[in-house]
Amino acid sequence: MLQGLGLLALGAGVGEETLFRAFMQAALCGGIAGAAPGLPEAATRAAGIAVASVIFGWLHALTPTYFFFATGAGALFGEQHVTQELVPGYMSMSLACLMAGMRALASGAAACVDLSPAWLREACAICSLSVVFQAWST
Repeated sequence: MLQGLGLLALGAGVGEETLFRAFMQAALCGGIAGAAPGLPEAATRAAGIAVASVIFGWLHALTPTYFFFATGAGALFGEQHVTQELVPGYMSMSLACLMAGMRALASGAAACVDLSPAWLREACAICSLSVVFQAWST
């Protein structure tokens, strides 16, 4: 059971980070840069992360509160992608999904109907620590 949950978490982490960061966020940053060529690179990046994060939050919004936590987690994952590339994001997202699945199994709930934003708070903590560590180590 845990092996399957681990594979599911890994697939979700890799899949979502590839979709939202490698494709969507990159395309948004490129589109914004093309539409506003005079915009500083940092502003272009921030706008791309913000839009991708809102979309991430919207697609994960099981409740209004969940939307805000997911949007915040998406922003942290987006910044993590910019500062650390995709592999740390894969690991952070996969770990967050694994924790959510383990919590759901422990409570007897299916992961997809767990309305608690706790896994998103944990994802935010994981990403925050990763971004801080990356900034500290450079």
